[in-house]
Amino acid sequence: MTERLIMRVGAERFAMSVEHIDRVAPAQDAEPLPLVHADVEGMAVYGSDVVPQMDLAATVGMAPVGQAGAFVTLANTASGLVALRHDGFEGVHTFPDGRLAPVAAPPGDCRTGMIRLAGKPVFAVDAQRIRISAATEGSTFTPMEPAEEAGAVTAPAMGVQETHRGLEFRLHGRDQTLPLEMIDRVKPSEVGGTHLVLRGDQGWAELVVETISGLVSKSEPVELSADLVGALTWTPAPAHEESAPVIEDTAGLPVFRLDAGVIACGVALHDVLLVSATDYVPAPWMAGRFDGLVSTTLGILPVIDLTRRLGQGAERARVCVVIQTHGGTWALGCDRVVDAGHARTSSIEDSPPWSSGVAELQNGTCPLLDLEHVVSWDRVA
Repeated sequence: MTERLIMRVGAERFAMSVEHIDRVAPAQDAEPLPLVHADVEGMAVYGSDVVPQMDLAATVGMAPVGQAGAFVTLANTASGLVALRHDGFEGVHTFPDGRLAPVAAPPGDCRTGMIRLAGKPVFAVDAQRIRISAATEGSTFTPMEPAEEAGAVTAPAMGVQETHRGLEFRLHGRDQTLPLEMIDRVKPSEVGGTHLVLRGDQGWAELVVETISGLVSKSEPVELSADLVGALTWTPAPAHEESAPVIEDTAGLPVFRLDAGVIACGVALHDVLLVSATDYVPAPWMAGRFDGLVSTTLGILPVIDLTRRLGQGAERARVCVVIQTHGGTWALGCDRVVDAGHARTSSIEDSPPWSSGVAELQNGTCPLLDLEHVVSWDRVA
């Protein structure tokens, strides 16, 4: 005998063993996902869990039955915790397992049998047979708007949407943003908070802020708010006690150093859209090409975990660095991100296959990530 929860989809009834059910809840809106099978509606939040959501009708091979169901059953499936959306419940019933009639179902169907309750057929569903299929071969990254003029010198690269980066911080209890090109240095303040040294057409300015939220990316140019303009006192460059830092290699590449487990690697600053200290959600159904998904201000993006793939780490990466390439937008997972400033770059014969060269940093060298190679990985290294 097995206790099963009966779920309703249109006129059909489906029953799942309560031992595979985590909980039930009203259905939440799902955020669409890139690079997943069409059966997955997206990621939805239920309490502290962010899980993939699927329509139970599609899971059992039924045609759509109308408007989206109002309830979900969170079940432990072959692909982990999944929210199965349906129309409602009809309680828990005890099923005599030996009396389940076989079902003429195609291979891979999660229905294991049928029984009649009160004269109506009820199909038994095995949660462990529910598996999220890998993305199709035709799947792409998050779609990007094409450049208007591919040949123009000032136009963004083909397939990459032009963005404007800024540094977000908190000042006097309010969130503010400065264009990234205005930030010359960031250092601790002697009076608490963080000290920003700014550089602009008017010269130099200093600003002490409460906290720094991180880098942001916007589709429109970052504009200074009126109260922020009033808080800045500009000093002509020659009179400033700290003149502009001299960069010996003016052609040096601005880079971030990514620490991932036992390795450190570099990535060009111009490829980075956002740094987010956010855990990602593992996604084993993505066939190893990506390790999971992360929710950011730019949407839900696929993640490649450098800590596990290259750094031999046992735990998931704790920081996600959002990358934009010609192929689209995705994220790299690592343990720590450091602004390494300008670095001279060179190529070496014995560099790793995932490296495009070496960056010479102030405290040593580190290999540069070849982003096109990294995103072509088809399985965990």
